[in-house]
Amino acid sequence: MKVVLTLLLGILSIPLQGDAVVEGGMPLPAGEFTVMWGMADAVIGKTVTVYRVVPTEFPTQVVSNMMAELSFAHKEKLPPLTDYPEIIRYKTEDERRYLSFIPASGRVVYEDQDAIALSQAIQGVPTEKEALERALSLIKMLGIERHQMLGKPDSPVPTYSSGAMEAGYFDKVAKKHVKEPCARIIIFFRQVDGWKLKDAGIWIRFGNHGRLSSLDVIWPTLQAHSRGNIERTGLERSLRSGRCIWEWTARVEGLKKLTIKKVTPHYLFEEGQELVRPYAVLEVTADFGDTNLPAQVCCPLLETDQ
Repeated sequence: MKVVLTLLLGILSIPLQGDAVVEGGMPLPAGEFTVMWGMADAVIGKTVTVYRVVPTEFPTQVVSNMMAELSFAHKEKLPPLTDYPEIIRYKTEDERRYLSFIPASGRVVYEDQDAIALSQAIQGVPTEKEALERALSLIKMLGIERHQMLGKPDSPVPTYSSGAMEAGYFDKVAKKHVKEPCARIIIFFRQVDGWKLKDAGIWIRFGNHGRLSSLDVIWPTLQAHSRGNIERTGLERSLRSGRCIWEWTARVEGLKKLTIKKVTPHYLFEEGQELVRPYAVLEVTADFGDTNLPAQVCCPLLETDQ
C-alpha cells in the first residue's frame, strides 16, 4: 500500500495523507460538557497493552551487514562517548559520512553528505520502483521483522510513502530554469498490535546513481508493561479532565457538547520516554451553543497512567 506525501527540498518532516495527528494544540479545558457518540466505536471494550521501552541489543551480524553495505572499516569506529558509552559510532576520515547505532531508542542513523547533487551534476537518481527495491533490501540487512511494519500481513510490500526532492538550476543552453529530482525518498511505518506507532519508522533517501544519502531508523524495543480495558465512561472522563489535547485552530471557551464522529487509535513514541501508551485522535463536532465547529482531539485511551 502506498501513501501520498508532500516534500520540500531538504525537509523530512512530511505530512502524510491519513496520518491523523493533532499538531500545535493546547489542553482541552476541563469542564462538565456533554459527550455524545455519533458512531459505534470498535475500540470501546478492547483490552490494550502499555509497553516499556528497553534498550535494543543490535546483533553483531546487523552491525557487520551495515558496515559492509556502507563501506565502513573497523578503523573508522569512534571511541565511546563518556555519557553514552553504549552508542556505536563510525565516521570516515574526511568526516563526510557517519553511521550510528543508538540502543536507547533502537535507532540507526546514516548520513552521506556527498550523495545528493543540487545542480546540473544530478545523475542516476533512482525511480520509485528502484528505490523501493533497495529500501526493502536494507530492511532485511537491519533484521527488521515484517510483522512489526504497518501494512497488511499478506502483502509482500508493507505500507510505505514515497516522494522526490527536487533541485532547481538555470539551464544556460535552454535559457530557462529547470527542476528535476535530486533524491528519492521511501518511508516505512512501525505498528504495534495493528496500530501505528507514531513518530517511529524508517526514513530512507537515495541520491545520485542510487547512492544512499541518509537512513534514519527509529525502531524501539518494547516489552509488555501492563494491560487495561478501553471504557467509554473512562474516555469521557479523560475528555472532561483536561488530559486531552485540542487542535490549536479550534475555539476553546464555552464548549457545551462534543460529538465524537471518528476514532483513530495509535501508539505514541517519543525519544526518552519510558512507557508507550495507546492514544486516539478523535474527530469531533464541538457545540458552543452559538456555533458548531469540526475539530480534532488527541486523548489517552486508558483513563489512568499505568
